[in-house]
Order: sequence, then structure tokens, then C-alpha cells
Amino acid sequence: MGDLRRVQIVGDGNVRIALLSIKDLGAYTAELLGQPRTLNRQVYIYTEVLTMTEIWNTMAVVSKERPITEYLSIQQLRLITESYYQRAFGTGQADRTTDERKFLTARAIHMWCVEGFNSPEAADFLGVLDFWDLFPDYRKPNYDVWKPMSLKRYFEEIIDPSFIRSLLSGPGPGDDNSPPRDRQREGQSFTISSVRTIASTEDIIVLD
Repeated sequence: MGDLRRVQIVGDGNVRIALLSIKDLGAYTAELLGQPRTLNRQVYIYTEVLTMTEIWNTMAVVSKERPITEYLSIQQLRLITESYYQRAFGTGQADRTTDERKFLTARAIHMWCVEGFNSPEAADFLGVLDFWDLFPDYRKPNYDVWKPMSLKRYFEEIIDPSFIRSLLSGPGPGDDNSPPRDRQREGQSFTISSVRTIASTEDIIVLD
């Protein structure tokens, strides 16, 4: 994943990106089941919309650590994407699978951070229903339903000392007292919403 002490922001870092936690997918889906308004329609689900700058700032505030910020120009990203494409789909490449994955990741980052494809506005343009237009009351603080996990709360949970201890010194995988599988992988459970793709944050890599 590269040096975790530095982060990269594509362009000016102000393109809006929709986010949600994988653990909330079931709750969102349960609310949509049986809704006549969603019959034969696609619904765009997300918890919040942040820019890449806001995402890294949230992480910095929660962790109380400020990583080094580097900016990757749109032209640089396009050159990197083209390079991965040539290496992945050219002839005689020894590590085609890895390069193909890097190409798809770079292309997805271009969609998120340049084209703005992962946003409610893009979904609306494509005629996809917005979950929060269907259920506006869910945003009210006193509404008695589940509370979707925000990115800030997600970061707070994964840096909690008790969670870290459970990963580093907890029982082995075969022990009945070991953390559940979703708890063990919680550090990789936040996703980026998309009309076409949902990718884990483990795929947001520092491009080289």
C-alpha cells in the first residue's frame, strides 16, 4: 500500500464521493424491501458524501496525526493508468494479474476523484433513485431507526485500543472466544458507493 505516513490527493481533492459501511448494507436493503416505489428501479445507497480532502482530514482529526499530503495531477493519473493498461494487456507480461488489478484501481480512482461518478448527482443523472429522497426522515437525529456508520465513527472504532488489542493479542482463529470474522476484518469494511462499482478502501492505494 505504500508509505502510510503520506497520502495522495488527485487533482484539487474537491470532487464529492459517496461513502457507506459494508455493515450497513443489510439495513439499507431491509428498508427497501417491499417498497412499491423501488419496484424495477435502481436505488443509490450511501451514508455521507465527502471529498478526498475531507476524508483525509477526518482521519487526521480522529488519529491526531497529520500525514504528509501529496497531490497527483489528473494528467499524472492518466499516464499511470495508461502505463498499467499497457503492462496488463500487452504481450509477454509476467505479472499481468497484478498490473490488471492496478489498472482497474487507477481507473476507478479516476472515476471517483476526477469524473465525480460516485455522487448522488451522477446517480440522479442516470435516473437512479436516491435512498435519502425516499426516506428523508432517517436523517433526523431523534428518528428511532438504526444509525448508519459515518466515516468519523468508523475511524474512531478501528483506532480504539481495545479493538487493536483484540487483533494483536486475541485468541487464535480456532478458539471459540476469537473475535468474529467481520470484527477481524473491520479495518477493511468501509466502502465507496458507486452506481457501477463498490470497492473496498483496501484498493485505494498509493500509485507508483
